[in-house]
Amino acid sequence: MSRDTAGVRIVAQGADFSQLRLDPQPLARARFVGCRFVETNWDGAMLEQAEFEACDFTRGSLGGVALQEAVFTRCTLEGADLRRSEMNMVQVEGGSWRGATITDANLNGIQVSGSSWLQLGLDRTTLVKSEWCDTRLAGSCLDSADLREASFTRVDLRACDLDHAVLDHTWFDGCGVHGTVGDPNVIHALVSSVDFSPAFDGSDPGDRDRFVAALSSGR
Repeated sequence: MSRDTAGVRIVAQGADFSQLRLDPQPLARARFVGCRFVETNWDGAMLEQAEFEACDFTRGSLGGVALQEAVFTRCTLEGADLRRSEMNMVQVEGGSWRGATITDANLNGIQVSGSSWLQLGLDRTTLVKSEWCDTRLAGSCLDSADLREASFTRVDLRACDLDHAVLDHTWFDGCGVHGTVGDPNVIHALVSSVDFSPAFDGSDPGDRDRFVAALSSGR
């Protein structure tokens, strides 16, 4: 681990911090490339504007971590625990967050593209003005999530639970919604098109009315 030439930024490449407990410390603007944090305990760390590229956080503990404006590029966070984390304005490009728990967290303004977020726990999480594109969220729980002004473009939402989620000026365009259930609080949902086909292959298109009706009926 080293500092950059300005002396104000921690940089680490190819380091293995697996199964360690890292004492809470300020690591704002730190940059990590190809590092392993498997089952590492980051609880309480301050990682605002940090950059992570091709890092592995599998089953890591990041509860209550400050990650505002952090950037994750091609990272793995499968099974990670990010409960109560502050992740507003985070950028995620590629990688897999499958099975992670991000309940009671702040993800306002997060931007996620080309990533796998299968079977996540996003209960009671705020996702106001979040942007999702070409991402897989199938099987995830968004029970009581705040999705005001969120946008979903070509996102796999099959078998998601949207019970009690707030949909207000929430945008859905080209999303797969087969088996998506729940009784959300629909104030104003903006639906360009959704796909009800089991394979998410575009063979069963639907509009806003069908989408909202299907949610409440569990079909």
